[in-house]
Amino acid sequence: MDLYKDDFIAIYKNPMKYGKLDHYTHVLEGNNGSCGDNIKIYLKIDDQGKIERVSFEGHGCVISIVSTSLLLSYLEGKHVDLLKELGEQDMYELVGIDLSDNPSRKKCMMLALDTLKKLTSPHP
Repeated sequence: MDLYKDDFIAIYKNPMKYGKLDHYTHVLEGNNGSCGDNIKIYLKIDDQGKIERVSFEGHGCVISIVSTSLLLSYLEGKHVDLLKELGEQDMYELVGIDLSDNPSRKKCMMLALDTLKKLTSPHP
């Protein structure tokens, strides 16, 4: 499995949905201490729960930046409840690689989804 294939490097160098939104309703931060990945995700969600716009800022390894970019591109225009349904297998399919046998890299891939799932978790 080639984690650094040409299309990954192209997305890493010019990620989709990168930059701070001017107008957002939610902001979430996530980090992966074992790899040093840090992201901040901005969302504009309408009153019906539709993700109108989404973007991110931050830095990290190729896998974390590419998976964040692809996930956010996929989620724009969808309902926030979709986050409850998405899991590891969905991320493997979205990104195009299966990291189930590589726990440290899997954490990098799951960073954005794990961060976004905070929207659907009950707050204490």
